[in-house]
Amino acid sequence: MADLSPNTSASASVMASSAVDALTDLAAALVVSTSERETEKSTDASTIPIEDDIRAVEEQIDRVSDTANLLTSDRSELDSVGTELWKVCRMHVMEACTDKEEPKTMNGRVLAVAVALLDLASPSDAPGHIRVLQVAFEASRVCINTNQLDCSLKILKAAARPSSGATSSSRSSAGSCS
Repeated sequence: MADLSPNTSASASVMASSAVDALTDLAAALVVSTSERETEKSTDASTIPIEDDIRAVEEQIDRVSDTANLLTSDRSELDSVGTELWKVCRMHVMEACTDKEEPKTMNGRVLAVAVALLDLASPSDAPGHIRVLQVAFEASRVCINTNQLDCSLKILKAAARPSSGATSSSRSSAGSCS
């Protein structure tokens, strides 16, 4: 039997909050990397370590998704950074469409991370989860357009999860596209 004393639940909340703080810091770094990549016009844009940032955020999403309950303030932080990441990446996607440069396969992964952050921020039984579904469908479309079918499928599976009794692995699967 699990110890459900106030001290245990309080320490679990502190651990969850520190994991969310780490996740929001990593996601904020990914926002910066994505923004820099968007504004970088030279051929050296690929030197920005965005791949490492994505991997670090994906790993932290897995850690946070193992936490049963997040505080409202933690959900608010995740929603804020997920929304910011989504906006930055969507601007990049639209710019890539007009420039017709190189295929922007990294965008699908970044959008998947944004969807995973927004999914963590949204209680599965809340009306706000409709927003997560809309964002997931848009991210999936971007992945399909860039031929990232596996990533698109992971995003759609995460979006289609049941609203009650969802496991932590189904909640975070959208963010782990390779």
